[in-house]
Amino acid sequence: MPTNRVTKGNSLTSLVLQPGWTIENDGFGLLTCTATYIASHGNDAGTSAGTGSYALTKAPSRGTPFEKDARLTCHRASSSLNSNGLLVVTANYVGIANGNMTNPEVSGRGNTTTEPIATFPTFTSVIGGKQGEEKNGAVFNDDGSFKVFADPAYKKYGVKSYYSPTLAINGHFYTSDIKVPKTLLDSQLTTSADGQWKNIKLIGRLDGLGTPYGNIGNWSAPDESPQLLLCGLGVEDFGTLMKVSYEILVAYDGWDIDLYPYATQGRPRRDAKL
Repeated sequence: MPTNRVTKGNSLTSLVLQPGWTIENDGFGLLTCTATYIASHGNDAGTSAGTGSYALTKAPSRGTPFEKDARLTCHRASSSLNSNGLLVVTANYVGIANGNMTNPEVSGRGNTTTEPIATFPTFTSVIGGKQGEEKNGAVFNDDGSFKVFADPAYKKYGVKSYYSPTLAINGHFYTSDIKVPKTLLDSQLTTSADGQWKNIKLIGRLDGLGTPYGNIGNWSAPDESPQLLLCGLGVEDFGTLMKVSYEILVAYDGWDIDLYPYATQGRPRRDAKL
């Protein structure tokens, strides 16, 4: 029985990409690919693995572009020795289809919050009136502020608050540029009426929901104050990219821009003069 393996064809002295690789697009612009390579791990004389071998240290390293599509770069690789004595390297690649970030993937959840009854839009005209023109058993303080509904003859007896609808929008995207999450970090607690924060659009297809007070793409309250507030922000590694997650809170009556300025104005500094 022969002791030496007989091989023909490519000498496999360097990694050779194998057929069957596929680039996947998740529909939002995130590209992923797993590619397999083979190379000779030694010579036919059966010398030690270190002699004439193509080690993992020479496999695609982190950040190496994929030879079939430079939009993707390698972020990890593994190696094994198969039954034929060949080195098998599996490399994982990730990238972005266009530009430096993917389209945001978003979801929205409606909820309710309680608000003081005196802030109800029709409080003065329908619900409680005002001092000297009380309605439904309302009682006011000497300064004219609402105190309580004190007359049990009315359904509003004891009412102190009401439910107000809210909408929380959660989203995430991937980017290759650290400047993108840095811009959003600096834009936390700022507002928007068009779903953009310093030209970074975050609202996604939920913009098609419109608002009770405006048209699609116009998130403005009746007094023109913005309804979108950028809140939580998270950044994590994803291969050679960064995954950025965030939350946007929608106030149908708008946000006070003295407290939460427009994104174009930037967040007030902590050391700003009082």
